[in-house]
Amino acid sequence: MSGCLLPPNYFFIFQTLEHADLQDIVAIAFFLLLTALASILVILLKAIGRKHEEVFGIYKLWRGLLLTAFSVHIEWHGDLPEAPSILMGNHRSYLDVLMLPTNFPFVYVGKIEVRQWPFIGWGGRALETVWVDRSNAHSRNNVRVQVKERLTHNKAVCLFPESTTTAGPELLPFKPGMFKTAADNGFPITAIAMEYETSDMAWVGDSLFFPHLVRTLGKKEYKVKVGIRQTKIYHNATEAVEDTHQWIQEKVIAFRRDWDIA
Repeated sequence: MSGCLLPPNYFFIFQTLEHADLQDIVAIAFFLLLTALASILVILLKAIGRKHEEVFGIYKLWRGLLLTAFSVHIEWHGDLPEAPSILMGNHRSYLDVLMLPTNFPFVYVGKIEVRQWPFIGWGGRALETVWVDRSNAHSRNNVRVQVKERLTHNKAVCLFPESTTTAGPELLPFKPGMFKTAADNGFPITAIAMEYETSDMAWVGDSLFFPHLVRTLGKKEYKVKVGIRQTKIYHNATEAVEDTHQWIQEKVIAFRRDWDIA
């Protein structure tokens, strides 16, 4: 179950920082400043009519700087996809977006609650994020239409079919809607399995976003294993759900075993 996703409360943010040490404050300040700058740039580029590929370049730069600044060590297993597809990954944290392959532009499917967040939500809109209200059937159907449109125009789509974060290593059942869209239209699926070295990276339960972010960014380094499966095309939605879920589950458990032994 995902952490507590609430709009930013600035008084609460200041309270959180009041109890943080200097390293945590410097880390969160760098993250917020870099995120604000990147969001402003993507919004400006979108406003003047730049192509999605150019706007996405700012996201890639933002991602690369964060991975370097916070000493994120990604151990890759498998080859990066050679063409756009639907990237289906298990979901541990809001940081999962940094761990995905970015050798071509893609768009995210994200929760509607984040759309109004300063900078993160604004930048997400400029990056053509597809927003979904999971409690609304019309919204879910509209997402499938938008995803189909983006894939038809040769853009990859990234989503987390569990639809929420979990501590793992066990996966939740996958939501079948996007698998049906893929099977009906022959869209390729690339399965992504991610497992962090430490379980406290997972954002779950009643954990509030900002305190968890401060604790997470205050770490000296992060290690994560990322497995990438060869892209597959399915013609049956049920088979797509079961096969993708099984592969990711087995990979995540193997990664967890490796971390526990190390």
